[in-house]
Amino acid sequence: MTAHRILVVDSPARELWALAARLQAEKLAVVEVTSAAGARDVVAGGAGALVVHHHADEAAALVELARSRLPDADVIVVLDDSRSAVEWAAAVAPDAIVWTSALADGAARIIRRLRRRAASVTVPASVGGARLQPDDLVGDSDAIARVRTLAARLADVDVPAVIVGEPGTGRATTARIVHDSGGRADRPFVRVDCGRATTTDLTAELFGAGRQPGIVKAADGGTLLLERVDRLPLTAQLLLLRLIEDGTFRPRGAFADRTANVRVLTTTTRRLESDVEAGRLRRDLYCRLSVVTIDVPPLRARGDDVVKLARHFARRGAELTGIELDDEVDALLRRYHWPGNVRELDLVVARARLLAPDALRLGPAAFPGLATPPAVDQGLLVLPDDGIDLARLERQLVAQALERTGGNQTHAAQLLGLRRDQIRYRMLKYGLQQ
Repeated sequence: MTAHRILVVDSPARELWALAARLQAEKLAVVEVTSAAGARDVVAGGAGALVVHHHADEAAALVELARSRLPDADVIVVLDDSRSAVEWAAAVAPDAIVWTSALADGAARIIRRLRRRAASVTVPASVGGARLQPDDLVGDSDAIARVRTLAARLADVDVPAVIVGEPGTGRATTARIVHDSGGRADRPFVRVDCGRATTTDLTAELFGAGRQPGIVKAADGGTLLLERVDRLPLTAQLLLLRLIEDGTFRPRGAFADRTANVRVLTTTTRRLESDVEAGRLRRDLYCRLSVVTIDVPPLRARGDDVVKLARHFARRGAELTGIELDDEVDALLRRYHWPGNVRELDLVVARARLLAPDALRLGPAAFPGLATPPAVDQGLLVLPDDGIDLARLERQLVAQALERTGGNQTHAAQLLGLRRDQIRYRMLKYGLQQ
């Protein structure tokens, strides 16, 4: 994505080549140029950060251009350790991040900051663009119908919400639906993975430090989606709690509060109660975050939705006639366990289309991975001659279901063909309280 490109503007002497190489080694999208004209072209196409050496061609003009065209981008100025260079930076880019060759760990600090920038996804408001709506959640099962209903209700009620589900079930998509179908649709949707940064860095990245605005300010008026919120450091939790309560926060090193009007949504793979009990999440913040909880079901609990989704993916991007699936494929889809959920199904169908690029119908041969027999064939369970400890077996199955679903009792009950109250009874019976 062009918004995540890192533009490195080097001097004619290529003094930043080592930094550019390190950034590329970190799998970051780096565009390295040495001419002002080339830099202007990249800025026009969009970038998430500008790293410019003060000896670069038209360095001052490029900093000014980035400030006007890319107001949310990081601007990092690299200097030699001369007094004139420091004075140049103070005059040209007083609010930029400055790195001099005297700072031995400067390159590492820049890499950490730019990696966090690439990990956070900001989707600006689009005029006339396609927006996701609750009906875009494909499927007829009761489980996905409940998600659609809750997402539609949340669009009209501006409160925080927690979206719980296994990886690949569509948690982020559900959050985007809530944003797109509500009153904040024309404002930014900012997605942050709380598990990809150190404690100090993430707090500053979210709430800012000094003159540098943070992600919260970039999301002003829109929606802030925090993924893996259980990884949020306690210092940031306190700032987030205050932001939710009164819309104010104080960046690191600042002397005055700042304001931001954001709606906070969070996603997690398990219920957050266990993080509260373990001391990883403040109880008062948990109460603020979990005004509403949406349980996104795993694909294996959605019945024939798997067939409808597969046909949807098969036709997506194809000609108007679309691509059909043989009935034999339907049986394979229903039998497979789908540990990767909807994301895995999407990839499986995409691979099938690649294996048969000219086919208008896809048969079992295009889905070789689904021919593997299920892990458990319930029809082959046989009582041993010496009997079985049924209570022990039942306890093990309940424990495994809870572990597989991250402690989600609703999903664990669905795996075992039980109601939620029935699995709750067995948890109490066997001492499996969480």
